[in-house]
Amino acid sequence: MNWDDMQLFHAAAVAGSMTGATRRLNLSQPQLSRRLRQLEDGIGARLFDRTPQGLKLTRAGETLLPHAEDMRKAADAVSRVTPNLSTRGLRKIRLSVDDMRIQFINRHLTELVDAVGDVELEFFSTHQHLNLVDRTSDLQIRTCLPDTDTVIMRKLAEQSYAVYGQRDWLAKLPERSMAEHLADTPWIGFCADTKWYPQEHLWMEAHVTAPVRLRYNCIADCLAGTKAGVGLAILPRFVGEADDALINLSGTLDEMTGPEHVIVNRDLLREPAVRKTIDALAKIYRHMI
Repeated sequence: MNWDDMQLFHAAAVAGSMTGATRRLNLSQPQLSRRLRQLEDGIGARLFDRTPQGLKLTRAGETLLPHAEDMRKAADAVSRVTPNLSTRGLRKIRLSVDDMRIQFINRHLTELVDAVGDVELEFFSTHQHLNLVDRTSDLQIRTCLPDTDTVIMRKLAEQSYAVYGQRDWLAKLPERSMAEHLADTPWIGFCADTKWYPQEHLWMEAHVTAPVRLRYNCIADCLAGTKAGVGLAILPRFVGEADDALINLSGTLDEMTGPEHVIVNRDLLREPAVRKTIDALAKIYRHMI
């Protein structure tokens, strides 16, 4: 039994006539008559006696009417609430990013805030994959993807890397080719046990034979060490190209280029605020090089 059927019965019972019910329901009399008979056939009992004076409830109809009235009250309550539901949807989006991605986002923060409108953004700077099910995080931006089928991803951009050195420090060194830098120039690397930058660590293991002076477990510290002028480092190009103190020595390292994704729980994607935030992120990520 659904309200579409029950409201026909309720309108006819309250009006006491087919004519009055059709005015309430904006239906023709033949339509209403046919649908009431279908309802009676489905129930297996007559609900009305059709008399010259109008419709008269049978005992079955009298039994059903209080329940129809309850359904009407519930339907009216839903109608009153529905227009306000859109204002009670998700308005705060929790977004987890790592220490360098937040710097990129902050460079384009005005564009992002304008695009999301009245959505409040809450950022978590972390390397860890947060739980998208229990709302520890609503969205995550990652290169590596979680091993689960409960989330979906959207590609934002291609993230690329290059070898960088501090401008003034390099000016004091003899002019060298990239091959010579790999063999002779001091480097800054990543901790061997880090699980956050395995790609960067493996690239250095495969290409760099020069001494490694420093190792870090996050890109932000690696950037700071590079700017201090103690060694070369591989950094995301969106980091290195934005800093005038650094020089790109290698050009884009094609083998290090990979997709950048925003990840979201499947169910949460139905929230308008989530979709708006993802679209806004895609818009600013057009600036990533």
